[in-house]
Amino acid sequence: MLSLGDLEIYPESYKVVVEDRQSDLSEREMKLLLFFYEHKGKVLSRKELLEICDSEDERIIDTYVSKLRRKIEPNRSEPIYIETVKRVGYRFRALS
Repeated sequence: MLSLGDLEIYPESYKVVVEDRQSDLSEREMKLLLFFYEHKGKVLSRKELLEICDSEDERIIDTYVSKLRRKIEPNRSEPIYIETVKRVGYRFRALS
């Protein structure tokens, strides 16, 4: 189990728990989340994230991030885990 703030990640069972709410992740969502977790605090371009998602369409990253936010963010309108970096990509925030 990996944790960050109130987020608990269970890679082997493809589950996350946030504030006592459990969600199942797809294989790509879990790969993306683990990549974010491994690179906490670093801005990741859509191009870098494409390699994780096995796609050539940069816009698909926005779709996966949106789906992931629905499952891990306590409040999607004010994300605390996945931050958008305009015109660049995304950053997984390193919470203390």
